[in-house]
Amino acid sequence: MHINKESLHHAYCLEGEKQKLLGETLNFLQNFLGLKIQGNPDLWMEDFDTLGIDDSRRISDMQSNKAFGDSKKIYILSVNSITVEAQNAFLKLFEEPTPNTHFFLLIESADRLLPTLKSRLFILSTEKKAILENDAKSFLEGSTGERLAHVKKISDSISQKKKGKDSAFDFLDTLEVFLEGRLRKEKSKALLRSLSVLVKNRNYMHDRSSSVKIILDNVAINIK
Repeated sequence: MHINKESLHHAYCLEGEKQKLLGETLNFLQNFLGLKIQGNPDLWMEDFDTLGIDDSRRISDMQSNKAFGDSKKIYILSVNSITVEAQNAFLKLFEEPTPNTHFFLLIESADRLLPTLKSRLFILSTEKKAILENDAKSFLEGSTGERLAHVKKISDSISQKKKGKDSAFDFLDTLEVFLEGRLRKEKSKALLRSLSVLVKNRNYMHDRSSSVKIILDNVAINIK
């Protein structure tokens, strides 16, 4: 899962094989967000062949209730299809859910969704995941010069398109996954320092006045 855990979006659409996505989502919630999976009354998940209007109304009613604990409320909806009526009912919900409530919609293809609903979702696909993983791998194996050239493409794209920093966050999140995987195997001080540098710089990214280029350059130069 390549989701920015420091700035969790309120509604995600994850494209791909549903059962695999479910495992990755639960792993992310437990190991990266530190949420309890078993016996958590604020974690709700259900598998639908076709999610209809009655289902959407039931989910809307549930999510409006107060959380049982102090943690986030998580809704995981694994679907094959969603009726047009249900999608229209979800429009406002996915745009303005109750505070600390987050949705994960698991579906084989986001093309099955209405454009208006897709616009309210942060869409992650298995294709995007593969690209991010390849980018992170080549980045870590590259020289300092190659790394700087790599992150320049990301910062230039953000600057030219005048969009948010999502692509930079996705890149740093993927690097974190790789570094944590290596750290579990090698337990080296150098990897621990690199992970610390990465997390520290990613936190700087939340500052609206921060420079994406400076942050990414710092990561490129200082992680091992």
